[in-house]
Amino acid sequence: MNNKGYSPIILIIGFFIFAVFIGGGYYFYNSYSKYNSQRNAAASTNPVVIPYSENPQYPDISIRNETLPLQTTSQVEVKQDIKIITTKAQGKIIESPKTEVPKKSVLNISPPPKPTSSDQIINKKVFLVVYNPKSVNKSVIEEYGYRNPQTITNEVISFFNEVTSGRIKYSIVKNQTFDYFPVKTDGFTYNAATYNTCLKSSDKSKDCHSPDTADYLAILKLTEACELANKGEIDELWIWGGPYFGFWESNMAGPGAFFLNSGPTTGSTCQKILPIMGFSYERTVNEAVHNFGHRAESSMKKVFGSWDPKPTHEWNRFTLLNKDQKDLAGCGNIHFAPNSTKDYEYTSKNYVLSHCDDFREYPTIRGNYKKINCEEWGCSELNYYKYWWTHLPQNTGKHADSDTGKEILNNWLFYVFDFSWVK
Repeated sequence: MNNKGYSPIILIIGFFIFAVFIGGGYYFYNSYSKYNSQRNAAASTNPVVIPYSENPQYPDISIRNETLPLQTTSQVEVKQDIKIITTKAQGKIIESPKTEVPKKSVLNISPPPKPTSSDQIINKKVFLVVYNPKSVNKSVIEEYGYRNPQTITNEVISFFNEVTSGRIKYSIVKNQTFDYFPVKTDGFTYNAATYNTCLKSSDKSKDCHSPDTADYLAILKLTEACELANKGEIDELWIWGGPYFGFWESNMAGPGAFFLNSGPTTGSTCQKILPIMGFSYERTVNEAVHNFGHRAESSMKKVFGSWDPKPTHEWNRFTLLNKDQKDLAGCGNIHFAPNSTKDYEYTSKNYVLSHCDDFREYPTIRGNYKKINCEEWGCSELNYYKYWWTHLPQNTGKHADSDTGKEILNNWLFYVFDFSWVK
C-alpha cells in the first residue's frame, strides 16, 4: 500500500472542481426558484378559459393560470360559497383574492337588425283610458299606493321599440281619465266603501263582486272608441285600472274578432278590428308586457290553426318546452321558459337543449341546438320577455309553410300588431 501524500497540484485541482460543483448547484437552485416565483406570479393574472363542454356548470369561466400545467379540469376547483377561484397545480393551491365566479357576460337578448325600409315599420295610434275612481279619502291610485299608469305605459312603448329595433312604434294620441268605477257585465258598480271592503277582505269570494268582468260594450260606448277607430283616429284601446276592475289582459272587438286571451267582444259598432289591452296599475311593466305575450300567442295560434306541444309546425316548434319534448326546446312561451318545469319560472339554472337562435334566421331553420339555462337572458322575468320577443321572427318576405301549406310572413310582428290580415 502506498503511504505517500497527495501532490499539492492534485489537491488544488480537486478543490477547484468541488467549488465549481457547489457554486453551480447553488446558482441553478436560485435561478429555478426565481423562475418558479415569476411563473406563479404570472399564473395569478393570465387567464385560461376552460371549454364549455368540460365545465357545463359554469360556461365561459376563466381560471387564472397559464404557465402552471393544468392537465385536466379535475385540477380546478370553484368555491361557490366564498366565490373564489382556486387553481390546484404541482401540489399547491393558488388562490385569487376576491375573484367572483363570472356570469355569462353577453346576454342573448340583443334586438334584431334595424329595418331597412319603412314598410317594415308598424305605426299604431293608442287611445289611453285610465279609471282612477274616488276612494275613501283620495283617488284609488293615491289611496292604495298604486303606480303611475302613464309611466308604465311609456315603459311598455319603449320595450317594444327596443325588442323590435323600431319596427313597432306606438304613440298615445288620446288620453281620458274617469274618476268612477267601471260597470260590470251585470250592471254592478263598486263605490269607495264596497271596493275598500273587497280589497281588505280575507274572503274575496264573499266580499268581492262576481261576475268580475267589466262591461266592454259600455266602455266602448262611453269612450266612443269604435267611432274613433272607424275614422282611423286610433288603432288600439288601452285601459288602466286597479285590482278587481275586471279588465281582460287582451281582448278584441270588430268584424272577424277572435279569441285574444279572452273571448271577443261582439255587438259593438266597430267596423274594423280594435285590439283592447287591459292593464293594472297595481302591477309593473313586467305584467303589462306579459299581457302582450298572450296576445301574441293567441294571434299565432289563429295564423297556424293550432297550438300544441308538438313539433308539427313552425309556431309549435318556436314555443316548444323541454318538459314536453325533451332536447327539442324552442324559445318557450310567456308562462314557461324553454327550461321551465312550472309557471312563471324564469330563473331556472337547469340546462336544456334549445334551438331558439334558429328563429333569428327564420324561415331558415338549421336545427342548431345548444345548451341553455336562464343565464341566456339574465335570469329575470323582463329579460326573459326580451329574449322571447327578440327571437320572434322579424325578417322580410314570406314563404310557404311546409307543414300547413299556408303562406306565412317571415315577420310575425305583423300578425300580432297589425290585424289587417284578419278576414
